[in-house]
Amino acid sequence: MDLLRRSLITALLFGIWSRFSGAAGLITWAGAAGCTTYFAAGGGREGAVKAAFSNASGIFWAILSIRLALKSVDSSCLWR
Repeated sequence: MDLLRRSLITALLFGIWSRFSGAAGLITWAGAAGCTTYFAAGGGREGAVKAAFSNASGIFWAILSIRLALKSVDSSCLWR
């Protein structure tokens, strides 16, 4: 029953997020990913801490890979 309750709460919160994230200029799928990591980490306070570090790590590696990719490409070709 706990899994069903968590699933329904997740669906409700993501529904709210997807409704208002676009109007606020936020990316909808990023909220889904964040919510998913929270529940995959077990939920609660401990899950929130694990999810925060996991998401921060993902953001760091994404930024690093984009910056390295842009350095290896002639950026003038991006603006043609």
